[in-house]
Amino acid sequence: MGASAAEPAVAHTASLAAADLPRTYYVYTANGRVEAPNVLYPGRYYVQLRTRDTDPTEFQSKLQIVRPARGYTPRQFVLDWARWEQRNLAGDAEGAQAQWDALNRQVTFVKGASTVPNGVSAFGTYFSSGTYWLYEDRAEGPNYANRIKVLTVKGGVASVNAYQPYAATAAYRGERLTLSATVLPRLGWLNAANLAGTTRGWTIWRLPPGLDESQAAACIGAPALAGAIASPSPTAPDCAPVFVQSVGLASAGVGGPARLNLLPGEYVLADNRPDRAGSSPVARGQYARFTVR
Repeated sequence: MGASAAEPAVAHTASLAAADLPRTYYVYTANGRVEAPNVLYPGRYYVQLRTRDTDPTEFQSKLQIVRPARGYTPRQFVLDWARWEQRNLAGDAEGAQAQWDALNRQVTFVKGASTVPNGVSAFGTYFSSGTYWLYEDRAEGPNYANRIKVLTVKGGVASVNAYQPYAATAAYRGERLTLSATVLPRLGWLNAANLAGTTRGWTIWRLPPGLDESQAAACIGAPALAGAIASPSPTAPDCAPVFVQSVGLASAGVGGPARLNLLPGEYVLADNRPDRAGSSPVARGQYARFTVR
């Protein structure tokens, strides 16, 4: 059921003309719903996200893509997610972990993105033949079955063109997160790969300048709230981190490019969603700092 199982090997080149790049799948979010084509040919794509939200209080829109198991329904997905959140909130660690494991047997998380009004975000993935679901992930999970967009992928393979070159690779290997570079460009592509372990996510936060390692850890290491990305805790001196973007959730074995568009400064890449029924991966050291110049 893996999202990239049928993907051919990628051969990166130093420079690529527009005609040599993967196709683009254009997606919009609008007030909690997803607008996008219903049918695609199989192949390698850039998924480009923009928002048409009209609510001025919503500063961030998020997209998540999953691939469901055969026979699994959007309604079951919403209910299973709600059961996991409820058990987390109740402090039922064993029950929550069992529910999370069961949920991950029914869907493969294929990454996502976040954007702001008038902004654009993008990531790359290979769509194999089958069914995918897209949902607006502002609430950190699917809330309404009738708002889940169904995408059908069928027909002959449309494109296996190479992605643009990566500026760096961020890789999860079980309990370890590594970033291959400590200095990243303002504009570029990050290869976000979950190589082994459980489902993971990537979030990028901008840190105040001049924090040492212990201060940075204190700044971002607050235990995550059940079912939601935790806001960093201002326990370090002058700690006022700013959420920049999300790369969404990815099941083990899923990877591909995520577009970076960052201002100069100091940043941290982390997964501070709860896992192990409420334990924060960030608190266990799963984060990587980098600088943009």
